[in-house]
Amino acid sequence: MKFNALSAVISRYRDYARSSEQIKAYSGDSLLMRDIASLLDEAPRPITREYQDFTPFLLLLMLSEEFHAVHYVERLVTWYFGYCCVDELRTVCTILSECSYPHHDTLRLRFKNYLREARKTLGMPVECNAAVMLKMLDASYEHLTPADVGEFEELLHLGDDYEFISRVKSNYLASDNVTELAGVSSGFSAARPPRGYVSAVSNVSGSCCGRHTTRCRK
Repeated sequence: MKFNALSAVISRYRDYARSSEQIKAYSGDSLLMRDIASLLDEAPRPITREYQDFTPFLLLLMLSEEFHAVHYVERLVTWYFGYCCVDELRTVCTILSECSYPHHDTLRLRFKNYLREARKTLGMPVECNAAVMLKMLDASYEHLTPADVGEFEELLHLGDDYEFISRVKSNYLASDNVTELAGVSSGFSAARPPRGYVSAVSNVSGSCCGRHTTRCRK
């Protein structure tokens, strides 16, 4: 009976804004979500956008905190990474942009790692602090474009850091010192850049110049 009611909701609502409240009630049913995750695990292939109710079904799975549902979604997204399923990854990012739950933390971290490696592959600016990032194995970037990466980062609120890094790399040779560079790159007064910008710029410009220094050029 629950499956029939759920199918009716999913068939009717196919976008996040209209689906969220309707589907949320079902996502809290642990037994139902465990059964759904088990059925999907037994399916011959993961769900993709070829399924007409893909978006609300994925929303249902991602809203659930039930252990089996959470881990199915994590495996599903790993599969999307492996085959570079751009449309499916865009849908996951859209849902993540609209809701934030502790059980999404692993997904967000994996996306950050994936997008960082995508930037390297596509020749885009990459953050300097690589020590905390883990390279993703068996991931593919063959269908991604810089526009896709930028869109995903905007949905996940990751884009500002890279935009700042790009401005630093564009301006560091024309700046006399880190304080001036911080002002130019951040868009604030060079005399009084925001707290933390000077040290951030120093790290980025040091990486660009091959050394950490208070002056960006001789």
